[in-house]
Parts: sequence; C-alpha cells; structure tokens
Amino acid sequence: MTTKRNSRRFILALIYYLLVIEVLGLPVNTEEVSKCVMDCISHPFDQTGYINESHNSLCRDKGFQVRAHRCVVQDCTVIETFRFINSTNSACGISNIDNRYVLRTTTIAVSVLAAFFLAIRVVSKITGPLSWGADDTLLALSSALAISLSISTIQMIHWGLGRNIWVLTEHQITTFFKFLVVNEYSYLLSLSLIKASILVFFYVSSRTLNFAKLPGGLWATSLSRPHSL
Repeated sequence: MTTKRNSRRFILALIYYLLVIEVLGLPVNTEEVSKCVMDCISHPFDQTGYINESHNSLCRDKGFQVRAHRCVVQDCTVIETFRFINSTNSACGISNIDNRYVLRTTTIAVSVLAAFFLAIRVVSKITGPLSWGADDTLLALSSALAISLSISTIQMIHWGLGRNIWVLTEHQITTFFKFLVVNEYSYLLSLSLIKASILVFFYVSSRTLNFAKLPGGLWATSLSRPHSL
C-alpha cells in the first residue's frame, strides 16, 4: 500500500511540473531536472493531447500517470528521478512524509523500558538470595550492545530514517547506511547474547540428564540464526 501511494505522489508531482512548463509557460528552475526526465515526460504530453486539460484534470488522469511513470522509471537513473521528485513534490499539494518524531519517541521509550527492567534484575541480584551468574553477565553485555543499537537508531533518524529518500542528499544517504551497518551488527550480537543468557539460565536452573543434552543443539541454533527469536 505504501509503495502504491508513493508512486501516485511521484506521478502527481510530474503532472504539475509538466503543466507549469508546457501549459502556463511559467519560469521554473530546471537545474535539478535532467534532460532525460524532461524528454521522457514531454513525450506523452505532446502525443496524447493533454495540453488542453486543466491542472486538476491532469492530476486525476491515470492514463497520463502510467505513461509518465513508466518512461521515467525505465529511461532515467535513480538519482535523476529522486532529484526531479524532490523539486516537484509540492506540485499537486502533496507533502513529504516525515515520521522522525514517532520513530524517535518509540526508540527512546523502548530503550528506557529495557533499562528499567534491567535495573530491576540487577537490584534483585544484589538484594535477593540469588548470586550474580553467567546468565546475568551475558544479559549485561547484551544491554551494552542495546545502547549502541539505540544510539545508531537515533542517528539513522537524524540522517533520514522516516523521511522520503528523495529529500535527502547523497551525503545523508551514505551516512544513513553507515549507521545502518552498525545498527544491524549491534542487533545481531545483542540478540545472540540474549539467547545465550536464556540458555545458560535454563541450563543452571535444571541440570537433569535429559535437559543437559538439550542446550548443545539450542546453542547451535541460537548462534547460527540469532534473528529467529
């Protein structure tokens, strides 16, 4: 559904831009619009008689949308397309997506909640009858990696997560993917340690003969597919 909606946003921007140039003859800054895009969108406009249609009619015309969309996607580069969309996105009164506030709030809330439960566990180990064990150490290490995960997520939001990609610069996109790599590795290692902590907890809690044979297989599964939890 999101892809279909973004495609429609893209096409509506094309329609308005074309209307301004060909019909109204108003001056438009074309520095960010490549020759490929200009040639591509002008062809269906000239060949199908859209020059007599109004702005609103062009915005609603699915036939023109399909022709323009197909041509730009097939003949022009991704960067050319993104630059064009960025310069014409306000064409038919369309606003860009910006979910940074929601993502940032969710990330902080989840991080605070995780820290709260970790603090409860630490306090229970200090004040309770049970001593600090290997499972607690593994959980503490996973929490340290979770901090890295939260920080990298916040940085990803800063560099473009939650926004349309065509409003970002090449530097922002490159930096975003660098933090994405950090985020993925932090998630992978943190989840592996959490699984290891659970296995150690069960192993220590119940050392029966039958159960003692189980962790070997679970260890292999945990370390080979940490994303399966």
